[in-house]
Amino acid sequence: MTGQISDSFLHNGKEFLIVGINNGKLFDPLDFNLETSAASTACWRGFQAFYAIHEGQLVLQHLYINLPESKKINGMEPSDGVDFFKFSYPDINLKMKLTGTILIAQDFIQELYIHMGFQRPICFETVLELQFKNGKLVNEKDLSKEMAKRRMSDPNRNGQPTDPSDPDEVRDWIGKSFSLEYETE
Repeated sequence: MTGQISDSFLHNGKEFLIVGINNGKLFDPLDFNLETSAASTACWRGFQAFYAIHEGQLVLQHLYINLPESKKINGMEPSDGVDFFKFSYPDINLKMKLTGTILIAQDFIQELYIHMGFQRPICFETVLELQFKNGKLVNEKDLSKEMAKRRMSDPNRNGQPTDPSDPDEVRDWIGKSFSLEYETE
């Protein structure tokens, strides 16, 4: 398996990666009747999204996606794709109505890389939790120190199945590796 490409989030002029989502969802191609195909082994879900806060509203700013044919999203025709994506929607600025939280992170610690799914929040030096209500940012919390404590107490936390000989546990661990849902403590 391969580590998956993360979505990006532009926050206060800096680019972060999205490493967790709780109690809500962001862009889902199925909401637009879009059937994606894998872009590569590093992008099984077939798209990469770039988010930002525009005029106080969470928006999907840009989208790269693999579709069998060109389709309008938010009234916009796609452009040619980039890298291994067939189509691109630059400046789509699709409003997101998320009510929930997003973890965004910077400064990846390479030694903690897992060659499977999305990288864990503890693998980053800087981690922020953004809370949204109907797409509006209502709270921001710096979790960097908490993630550092978690790294110190268990750097392998969720980095591998506890019992690799148990097929059910391995299946569960793989599912969690490809999910962005995160635990709060």
